[in-house]
Amino acid sequence: MPLFVPHPFSLANLTPTRPSPTPRINFSPTIQIVAGILGGYFGLYLVFKGVSAMGGKKEAPTAPAAAPAASSSAIPSVEDENFGKWIEEPLNLEKLVASIEK
Repeated sequence: MPLFVPHPFSLANLTPTRPSPTPRINFSPTIQIVAGILGGYFGLYLVFKGVSAMGGKKEAPTAPAAAPAASSSAIPSVEDENFGKWIEEPLNLEKLVASIEK
């Protein structure tokens, strides 16, 4: 029996070896199929994204609608797009407060 037996994880057991010229990872066929499908969908996404970025008509921005005049008797809904402009007028603000106090 030998007097010295090195530990299996010891650095003394390492022998210098050459790395393989082309390290490869062997994936199972299932993983290869999934990676191929995902790569195909990603490729289609990139193609459509590139086509849509290069072409297509851009609509001209439309001018915002004018706020209703202060003489109008109707109070717009709070959810209406023009409510912010409508409430900026002092007469409209007074009209809103008066309608709430009723």
